[in-house]
Amino acid sequence: MLNIEITFAMKLKFTLLSALFSFVSLAQIQHSVSVTGGFAYTGSGDMWGTAVEGAYSYYFGDWSVTGQIGRADFFRSGSGAVAEPGLGVVDFVPAERFTAYRTADLLAGYTVPFAENRLHLIVRGGASLARIGTYYIDPVWQNNDYDVLDLGAVGEIGLGFTIISSGTATIDINIKAQGRHYFNTDDGYVRPSIGITCRLYN
Repeated sequence: MLNIEITFAMKLKFTLLSALFSFVSLAQIQHSVSVTGGFAYTGSGDMWGTAVEGAYSYYFGDWSVTGQIGRADFFRSGSGAVAEPGLGVVDFVPAERFTAYRTADLLAGYTVPFAENRLHLIVRGGASLARIGTYYIDPVWQNNDYDVLDLGAVGEIGLGFTIISSGTATIDINIKAQGRHYFNTDDGYVRPSIGITCRLYN
């Protein structure tokens, strides 16, 4: 009889511990996908444009690894001094100017949840590979187009606010600020953005 009671107590303890670990695991974020978009500014070209990005993150506790792809497009009429990769300012070309970025980033991040996990502060940084093209439409004097593949660095900080929570998933509205710089072209852009994030828990 005593053995039966001990066995029952051990099974009950094991069941309770399993339930506790299951509950804890539900509270751990594992994945997230997000889409953001906003206005961007490129300092070397003094141009405003638009930027959109899609990202996937995998979490290790509060740390994460994120892969994201994006695009940013800038357009300005009446371009002034022109900077080319490796040459600096080379000419004055009155023309309509179009600059396009196609980016792929690999970032490490850290998340700080607060306000009963309804708010999330996220800081990320890492490397970026970008296809950067600048084109001049009907230049008056000379054509200084270029199209290069360049390596750079990117950093961002964001804040997510949970608006929908259901089971093991949440939907967040996120606001982000980001800056990026590319080494060969000595170019890059900054952008604020707003988007939506889906967080998945195990």
